[in-house]
Amino acid sequence: MIDIDTPVYFTAPDGQRYRVTVSYDSDTDSPRTWTNGTIMHTFDSSYNSPDGERCQDRRHNQIHPLIPGDYVEGGTVDMRRARRYVTLFDADCIAIAGLHRGHDGTLSLSFAGDNSQYWETDGYIMITSDTWAETMGEETVSLDMVEQIMTQEVDVYNKWASGEFTSVLVEREQGWQAIDAGGVLGDEDRTMTTWEVEHAVGGFDDGDAAFEDGVAALPDGSDREE
Repeated sequence: MIDIDTPVYFTAPDGQRYRVTVSYDSDTDSPRTWTNGTIMHTFDSSYNSPDGERCQDRRHNQIHPLIPGDYVEGGTVDMRRARRYVTLFDADCIAIAGLHRGHDGTLSLSFAGDNSQYWETDGYIMITSDTWAETMGEETVSLDMVEQIMTQEVDVYNKWASGEFTSVLVEREQGWQAIDAGGVLGDEDRTMTTWEVEHAVGGFDDGDAAFEDGVAALPDGSDREE
């Protein structure tokens, strides 16, 4: 695993030096702005719903796009009734599970077979036939795959909510030496080294993936310095 905020140095075949640094990225947008295989809503008024403006609740006297308003009370969803509702009336829904909001803002999942204490939830995550087609194409629906997709997307959201997304910065070493008015090189103590930005990308949910992106931006044949 790559060390955060620790530069890794490389030398290109022509002798040029570079450094690659992976840092935490606090400015990246929520991964829910990407193309996702799920729809995620929470109702706790203390937090934003993962899917933003698509979340509506009784507190604002709005009709929710999936769960009827009388199934939501004080920011809590009765998932027993919600699952029955979507089974009877929403043929587009492939699967739905409950979401629970932790004190740190991260989410956890509860599936239909989980203990009954999880029926009252803070929101839900669902996969529709449209979202399945967008992400999986013509692949046959598998409940194991459905749970895997739900779990992965909640994990990615939690990394973002916890500030664990990363960015990568690739810099090129630039040496400078002072020249006096007569065009003669100055003393050795009048030299300096700076680092010029060559490549900067953010929004990675994995530090190693960010590092690999930075290495790919280096000249071919660059060697890592030990």
